[in-house]
Amino acid sequence: SARAAATARGPVQVPVRAPLAGLVTELDASVGEAVGAEANLMTVVDLSEVYVEADIPERDLVRIEQGQMVRARMRAYPDEVFVGAVVSISGELDPQTRAAHVRARLANPRWRLRPGMFAAVGFVTNRAVGALTVPAEAVQEVEGQQVVFVQRSPEQYELRPVTLGASAENRVEVVSGLKPGEVVVSTGSYLLKSQRLKGELGHGHAH
Repeated sequence: SARAAATARGPVQVPVRAPLAGLVTELDASVGEAVGAEANLMTVVDLSEVYVEADIPERDLVRIEQGQMVRARMRAYPDEVFVGAVVSISGELDPQTRAAHVRARLANPRWRLRPGMFAAVGFVTNRAVGALTVPAEAVQEVEGQQVVFVQRSPEQYELRPVTLGASAENRVEVVSGLKPGEVVVSTGSYLLKSQRLKGELGHGHAH
């Protein structure tokens, strides 16, 4: 039979493909070992994104929210800043430490960050001077400059050049050009840009 013929020739090599590109973190089989169809051969981890966890004191929780921008410095790379966003905040405080568990996702395009690394985590908030954030859709490019439209009155908008910093999820940091409390147009900013290029800016309907 075909099975008998294959057995007589020795083991049959069968290519095994991982369902994703990643790093092999565990190898559960060795060369030459007989394994069944359901056997776990290895563990492959996708490191294109990693998670950092931090315990936030009760007094600081009011400044933390899901989707908020995070900056992390790793002991392994002390001169670099890795940017991400908060993905979850525990609903309960630790009864002993009075802290909540916060989890953030970081981009890791070159797979330099590995599980188990230690990090110092900072949270970018709108209340911090020089750390304002706006929706990414609020930023437009006009004549090679990054700009936002600041609402001066219900029918008037000011085109304001800005300097951008880090970005995460759907928000971007404004390093300069915007003051706390100023209202920027998010939905409809592209329409205002089009009107500006046509020389019609002065009346708008986006908020």
